[in-house]
Amino acid sequence: MNLASAHAPSLRPTRLGLALFTVYVALYVAFVGALLFPQPADDGTQTGMPYPVVGGFGLIGAAWLLAVIYAFGTKADLTVSEQGGC
Repeated sequence: MNLASAHAPSLRPTRLGLALFTVYVALYVAFVGALLFPQPADDGTQTGMPYPVVGGFGLIGAAWLLAVIYAFGTKADLTVSEQGGC
């Protein structure tokens, strides 16, 4: 077994992070794009909050969800590198 390849960092966390970032940017662009159009004439959603506020909270929730996906997606890589030594 080649020791240099055994201790080489994995590109998996980087790729996963970029993919999740791309998903978040797409959600953000959709959010901003939806705000460019006129909102309905009523006061807001069923909760009484305006649509942009609900959308903003949705973006925050999506960011948390993507962070959890990233944490669990890179957990295996961290466990392997901790056992490896260096």
